Amino acid sequence: MKPEEVLKAFISRSLGQNKAFALWFLPGENRIKALIQQQAEVEELKHLEDLHNRQGFVFVPFDQESTHPMLLLQEGQYFGGYESMEKWAGDAAQKSQAVEGSGPPLKQSTKEVYLQQCNSIIRQIKNTGLAKVVLSRQMIIERDAASKHTADILIQMKQSYPGAFCYLFYSRQSGMWMGASPEILLQEEQDHFLSIALAGTRTSSTPGANGAWPEKDLKEQAFVSDFIAEKIQESGIQEYSVSGPETFKAGQVEHLRTDFRIPKPKATKRLGLLLQHLHPTPAVCGTPALQAMQLIRETENHDRAYYCGFFGPLNLDESVNLYVNLRCMKIQPEEFILYAGGGILEDSVAEDEWNETELKATTLLSIIQDRKAT
Repeated sequence: MKPEEVLKAFISRSLGQNKAFALWFLPGENRIKALIQQQAEVEELKHLEDLHNRQGFVFVPFDQESTHPMLLLQEGQYFGGYESMEKWAGDAAQKSQAVEGSGPPLKQSTKEVYLQQCNSIIRQIKNTGLAKVVLSRQMIIERDAASKHTADILIQMKQSYPGAFCYLFYSRQSGMWMGASPEILLQEEQDHFLSIALAGTRTSSTPGANGAWPEKDLKEQAFVSDFIAEKIQESGIQEYSVSGPETFKAGQVEHLRTDFRIPKPKATKRLGLLLQHLHPTPAVCGTPALQAMQLIRETENHDRAYYCGFFGPLNLDESVNLYVNLRCMKIQPEEFILYAGGGILEDSVAEDEWNETELKATTLLSIIQDRKAT
């Protein structure tokens, strides 16, 4: 069977048997991995610190106080590569794209509403102690008989974002989500754990793209970098190294990136606490965090759910790979619900911020709306 046929059969059998599952490609790797739990309902965590010494695939919402649970998909069957997945999936029907649950009524963000929200936030930043607030919006694309199968989208997403963590996740509690994130929250490497500060967005073709970044982007990136350094120290870790910021390419856009490397013994000992302190970062929320979160709740007319949360394998293959849930969408029976956002500062221009969200959605939209592939 071809890779896309294996994925279609795998997804079909998993949904048909009402099992929760995750499929993913790590950045720079072509070997797909999968995890299936025997039930569609997965464990709900009360605190991120509960992840310490746990194993499975993590799926955490943006707002820990929301109605969306923090999920840990535990190992039932773990697959590494298409061959082992094909043996399990067999010749399951490949036509089904059924997704359980239609979810709550949707509120798509119009440009007029987004600009009003953005200008309101800019005014509040100027009049209060807020430094940055991340404003997001939804884009809703209808699904029909001509729409691509989720398996085809996942494979094309991997081809378009080879340096991103590409995934498909399903559980009864969350519904089905797919994304391609370039942003590491916490990743285990040879002798250290890596966390990154990612902010600022421009196209690779932007005039002067190989040169200096605008002051607004540098300031936004500094907020995220300072926050991560502060939270590492609050977790009881004083020894770590910092490199950057440097320009980092993700699909058709570029960002500013700073790397933080924490010695493995120290990070392993405080993993749950580190995650509790790091999430959500100013890259997806704002600063100060509590005030920014409250303003987001009051301003946005949609539910972020798992957008801007984090996800990934925890202590599978003896490693940790947790990513911020960006460049993602929720897949429902009749819609693809895409999310995009950007950091608002006192000198932001609402029209420019709208254009940035359009830019961030470009690659994902092009994959969904290309009807030529099956």
